[in-house]
Amino acid sequence: MFYGRAVETACKSSIIHLAWWIIKRWAVVVSRQVLSTSRRYSLSLFALEVFVSSGMLAAEMGKQVQPLDRTLNTQDRSIKEHFL
Repeated sequence: MFYGRAVETACKSSIIHLAWWIIKRWAVVVSRQVLSTSRRYSLSLFALEVFVSSGMLAAEMGKQVQPLDRTLNTQDRSIKEHFL
């Protein structure tokens, strides 16, 4: 009887140990996936932020350049009108 109980206890403890090892291994794999995903997510957010800020910078530069172009066009027209 004692031998059977010891084997049963050993089996239970080994099953619990195996289940605990599987849970820990699964947790490590899942945490690595989450970290990998979050890194990719943060990198894509960074790329999006750079893209948007560069677009905003280009738009601001465009706003600053447009009056200059309009001034040049006005000057060109006045020069043409002067010579015609």
